[in-house]
Amino acid sequence: MADKTAALSQARLAAVADASKQANELTKATNVTLGDVQTISYYDSTAPVTVQYDRAALAAPAPASVPVQAGSMQIYTTVTIVYGLK
Repeated sequence: MADKTAALSQARLAAVADASKQANELTKATNVTLGDVQTISYYDSTAPVTVQYDRAALAAPAPASVPVQAGSMQIYTTVTIVYGLK
């Protein structure tokens, strides 16, 4: 199982950067100034790890060493930042 801590951290950093970019775009478009951050909340979610199995390989006798097949993990992060306006 892959360590998801680093991936979650990267996802949160990207989400915060995206939220900040969008807030700056919106304030620029509406001729107001972005104020201080009032609140930050986030929600993380990871989908179960999925592994593809080869049916023929499963039916065959097990070799002396059993290889580990790679899987995948999906990480979802939602960040909400509330800014004051000036």
